[in-house]
Amino acid sequence: MLEMVKAIYGEDCYLTEERVDAIDGEIWFKIVVEDGTHSIDCLANKKSFSEEELILNYGTTVKICEKLIDNAYKKQVFVFHDVLPEKEERDRLNEWTRKRGVEIKDTVEFISWFYMRKAELNDNLARENPEEWRELLAKIFRFC
Repeated sequence: MLEMVKAIYGEDCYLTEERVDAIDGEIWFKIVVEDGTHSIDCLANKKSFSEEELILNYGTTVKICEKLIDNAYKKQVFVFHDVLPEKEERDRLNEWTRKRGVEIKDTVEFISWFYMRKAELNDNLARENPEEWRELLAKIFRFC
């Protein structure tokens, strides 16, 4: 996760905390980015690493997030390894996050966000510096 975040935000990202059993069996770590104004809190329940997926409900998800919301950050994103609520419960959860000013993603959503953001950065590089982009592509395809 840290390397993915660094690929988007640069090398100034760092891990600040890491705890096991911080909240109801959750394994938790925080990545701070953008000059300390943005945090990404990554959570996974120990049960999630067994063969059985842990499916969180609205109440459990809110309870976990409320314990970790930190107003010191302008932006705070919670990334859950566990399966987040679906349908109506997810709609309620999205409404709750809007009111609290935080974001919640599962790992699939986070990975999707990463690849979309990385593609956007590549598009910007190609537009802003086409010569550098051609050189980069030439190096890549030279080894294929």
